[in-house]
Amino acid sequence: MLTGFMGTGKSTVGRRVAKTLGFAWIDTDRIIEERHGSIPEIFARAGETVFRGIERNLAAELSTRTRHVFSTGGRMLLDAENTRAFSATGRIFSLVVDPDVLVARLLQSKTPRPLLAGTDPEGTIRKLLAERQSGYARFAQVRSGLGSPDTVAASLAKTVQEPTETSDGRRGVAVLGDATSGLAAPIVVVSDATVADLHGPSLGPVDRFASSEADVGAAGSIIYLGGMSVTARVQGDATVPQVVAPTTPSAMDRSYPANVRVIADLASLQTRGIDTR
Repeated sequence: MLTGFMGTGKSTVGRRVAKTLGFAWIDTDRIIEERHGSIPEIFARAGETVFRGIERNLAAELSTRTRHVFSTGGRMLLDAENTRAFSATGRIFSLVVDPDVLVARLLQSKTPRPLLAGTDPEGTIRKLLAERQSGYARFAQVRSGLGSPDTVAASLAKTVQEPTETSDGRRGVAVLGDATSGLAAPIVVVSDATVADLHGPSLGPVDRFASSEADVGAAGSIIYLGGMSVTARVQGDATVPQVVAPTTPSAMDRSYPANVRVIADLASLQTRGIDTR
């Protein structure tokens, strides 16, 4: 999934990344316009609240698909509900362009942009950038204004395909997505050493790994990463948010309490090359 401010190249780069990976490419704004009319018309006719509701429904629909690259609207993944939906089966990257370059690019663009329809579009751009900076910063950053779209896309495709590595040398294939997005801190991962070393980096930033329930302490959120020996520890009456990342068919097949979110499924793990035997 690609997010970022308007004009950062999400559609251009996304299309090229999809081609390189052999995936399908979808532009969420284009889907919305095909179904509901142009975005300026939706804003004028029904208002931004209705438009954001359309985005939310679309995120829930598209997040079930694998082997896709999604280029999203500039504010779509600043919505926590949309982020949770998309991060369940994929990774989210934020395209970043220098503010001055972005302002010049947007002021020269002929694409209608409802949020810039006022008398001071440059001021609006800079104001929105400042407001959204912390939201975009939650995702992996990709500088898209420093090279050609082909160069940026090639680098991004390589990042997606390669194993990740943390500062302490732990490696893992990044398949589980930005699983920590929207979770309350401190985020504690319950896992075993083998699974944590292999797949831990794919979860995104966490506060610590725990080998047993006794090590969880005052967790703000808990992620259970592994097979049945790990996921069987899920508490049905827990007072903190719980997320399950199953890495074996048996762990995927079992049922979990209604308050527990499952962030990956067997199909998505197989699609991305993890050995699920």
